[in-house]
Amino acid sequence: MYSDFHAVPSLPVGGKKNLGMHVGRVSLLLSTFLSAFLLSLSRVSATPVDDFYIQQAIARYFSLPHDAKTLALGGVPGTICSGPQCIFLNPAGAAHAHSFAVAGTIGSGQLSGEEFLEQSEITQEQHEGFISFSLPLGSTNDGPAPYGTLLGAYSRYRGNTDDSINTTPDGHRRSIGYALAPSESLALGYSFHFYDDQLRTDLADLHSHARFLHQFGAEYRVSENTQIGLVLQYGLGQSDTEDFQVRSDGLSRPRQYSIAVGASHRIDNVAILLSQDYSKLHSRGNLSEISSPAVVVGSDESGYLLNTRLGAELVDLSSFSIRSGLRFQWA
Repeated sequence: MYSDFHAVPSLPVGGKKNLGMHVGRVSLLLSTFLSAFLLSLSRVSATPVDDFYIQQAIARYFSLPHDAKTLALGGVPGTICSGPQCIFLNPAGAAHAHSFAVAGTIGSGQLSGEEFLEQSEITQEQHEGFISFSLPLGSTNDGPAPYGTLLGAYSRYRGNTDDSINTTPDGHRRSIGYALAPSESLALGYSFHFYDDQLRTDLADLHSHARFLHQFGAEYRVSENTQIGLVLQYGLGQSDTEDFQVRSDGLSRPRQYSIAVGASHRIDNVAILLSQDYSKLHSRGNLSEISSPAVVVGSDESGYLLNTRLGAELVDLSSFSIRSGLRFQWA
């Protein structure tokens, strides 16, 4: 379950500034999570993705938070978005901001899978939230801000797992971004995310000291009712690994390369959204300098994620919007 809030300055007729904040509508998202992060539509037999720790590793590589609207639409607004939360989705979407705005989300959910140690089903309770802002630089009376839009965000996440080694992920992100609209139809953006991530267990303590994600976005308005978007990501980092049982330590070096394309088309008060994204994930472990014979400490693995997302939204209702989304994933 996720809940959002948005706040923007209110300027009454006459141009006098109102020092208060007008809290935007808080929508009840009547969402149909038909495939709320489904790993596939059906499973004929067990796959590596069924393993809980592989799922957790995928989620912790260079994951970014989502707001309730994005989740309700199956993740499609990752390429077509608007507002301060674009810093996590497609930073180009904030280029058309007309005033200072603040947005935030708090949410919780579950991650479940099989524990390879005991071949039993385990579940992780997850809690996360963020607050973000967008600040246009210059007058927006005649269109997009001439000097672009500045973005910033802080996000936090934590989990508790009922497995045999007491796994507890914990971390936060600090993000900055910038968006510029060279024309009314084209917008470009960039955001940078710094991670401080820690995973504590009875066996090991993994703490990321330097993990970064670069995100490049573009958005093009084909017409008043049609938009297309593109997002590129490059992530890199190091994670200190300390294994208490064998008294060894090492470094793993994760990498991520991602591309996503999407489109949105509106017919009357119904918006149809579609996107496709691909991510290549890789992490190389180091040989322990203490144990004999030497063993790889940290992770030494690679894989990919391929997602097709489809969303629909009934908008312009008096107090709420109805949204539904599907995500098909291959890993």
